[in-house]
Amino acid sequence: MIPLEITFISHSYLASSLALFMNGFLLFAVLRRTPNELRAYRLVISNIVLCDFLIAFGNLWLQPVPSSSTREVTRPPNDSGVSYVIMGPVVYFIHPAKNHLLTCAFVGLIQYSLMAVPLSFAYRYFRICHPNFADLFTKLKTIFPVFVILILISAAATVLMWMGDMPKSGPAAEVSSWSEYYTHLDDDPNQPLFGNLIHLDYHVYYTEYIFLVMFVIGYSILIVCAMLIVRGLQHMQRNQTISSRTLRMQRRLTYCLMCQSLLPIIFGGTPIVIIAVTIGFGLYTQLVSSLSMAIWSYQQIFGPLLTMLFIPSYRYGSRRWKENASKLVNNSSHSKEAPVASKWLQKRAVIKVATITRRESQPTIATSASDHQRERASSLFPRPTSAKQLKFSAIQIK
Repeated sequence: MIPLEITFISHSYLASSLALFMNGFLLFAVLRRTPNELRAYRLVISNIVLCDFLIAFGNLWLQPVPSSSTREVTRPPNDSGVSYVIMGPVVYFIHPAKNHLLTCAFVGLIQYSLMAVPLSFAYRYFRICHPNFADLFTKLKTIFPVFVILILISAAATVLMWMGDMPKSGPAAEVSSWSEYYTHLDDDPNQPLFGNLIHLDYHVYYTEYIFLVMFVIGYSILIVCAMLIVRGLQHMQRNQTISSRTLRMQRRLTYCLMCQSLLPIIFGGTPIVIIAVTIGFGLYTQLVSSLSMAIWSYQQIFGPLLTMLFIPSYRYGSRRWKENASKLVNNSSHSKEAPVASKWLQKRAVIKVATITRRESQPTIATSASDHQRERASSLFPRPTSAKQLKFSAIQIK
């Protein structure tokens, strides 16, 4: 592997592992630490976090890099000029046709996550502005068809991506290992590069159309719902129909979702613009594609950061987790001293019981006293019931 490939693969491992840890922790916090004011939105928040978690997991194993086959000498017939390279660890033990299928499913997952944020805005609109319909929206018979439609749209993008696969043929298929391919570039046609090169035909354009159409529809719904939600919160504030704490939490959630809706535009749109411009001007290189995917990988890191920044309950959950961990460590260290302490307490208890028993077993009067003195003492003083009274009686008799 060349140094650029090593750098990109190392960065992908680090960024994806960090994204997995952060989204996994946030998913646990959403399920266990969601405040009561946001309990109704736990489903939509966990849906977004789960999508980011699965995308980070897929990126860790696949590590796809966009490419362009316009500079290749031996391009397959009907090639669209759009291609990509799978550089993840799957190239070592999965056949190229099958790991391409995994990448197609990965593309469908990205399509689903793109529509998850607009779906959350639509749900919040009904929850705030039309609370009577909110309960209907949360019922299984209503929400299940919505998720089915989103999954079918994502499946359509996956199938079209898979239909556009063009298997290798000719010199490009003559490789010693599935982890290598020959790009046949103009500058160095014999340079073996790491990964699985996938050429795509015209079907990939239908996948791009699906992304574009759903992006326009989804973000149009998002903008309209965001405006109506802000207006609804202002109306609630004027009429004082909700508490100040609930209003504050609703505003934080609104700002959080707004910022998250900008992440696909920033970390997804920027690489697309860079790739399109460099291809148009003939400046596209492998360095450009690696940097573009490196920028995109940070979307799954900034998502949980924004959520924990705007919703303090999830941020405080990490502190509680640390406190519970420290308490667990302290309890485990104290448990080692517990047997010694228990033995010491048992010894003290045995000594105390023996002392009390000995005091109670002492005679009520001195043994040197006569029978007359015993009768006189019993008539004058009652029978003592404690050790202190026993000592006082003996002194009076003497």
